Amino acid sequence: MKRICAILLAFTLIFVLAVPAFAAENSAEGEAVFDSSVFESSGLYKYDKFEKTWHITGWYEHDYNDGSYVLVGSLLYSDYVDYGWGPEFRVVSYDGERDEYEKVNGFYALVDDTLYSFPALFDGNTNGYVFGGNVAREFLKSLSTAKEVAFKFDVTSGKGNTYSFSIDNVDTEKLDELIEISKLFEKSNAWNIDENPEASDGLVKASIS
Repeated sequence: MKRICAILLAFTLIFVLAVPAFAAENSAEGEAVFDSSVFESSGLYKYDKFEKTWHITGWYEHDYNDGSYVLVGSLLYSDYVDYGWGPEFRVVSYDGERDEYEKVNGFYALVDDTLYSFPALFDGNTNGYVFGGNVAREFLKSLSTAKEVAFKFDVTSGKGNTYSFSIDNVDTEKLDELIEISKLFEKSNAWNIDENPEASDGLVKASIS
């Protein structure tokens, strides 16, 4: 958890500064209003009494023997809601041998017979991400009933070498946080924060096939 907290603290400011601050209403006419109180009973939820801010995060983590690891997660900060950004989908890759984070260019998830593709994730310098979007939402929802899951990553190392690697048999028991946060996002109407999820999908060329 220390590793995940360090990553969150290091990169959240980058995301807030990097993405244009297009303010938006929490919901369009006729849509259910976002309710953050749904999160409060979850262990994934954290509230800062001093700053009066909150965030909720859920992760899948896969570790390698050499100290390398990958993280696949979804998160939402109170600041994101203020800007009109939906839940964030984020992928992190760390190279233990070189002691460096890698740039994540693309991510692919095969859930049973359905492929969720994110071939052009936003550049978070040491990770790839996208705010909102229907594809991220459907991917997270699919995990609750998944029998077989595989992940593929397109990354660029610190030396500029681009390569791909995969996890062919994801341990579905390690997906519990992603499953929980997906259910919380649905119950709280968090996906309604993003008024144009199709545009979010288009920016990272996300698709379902």
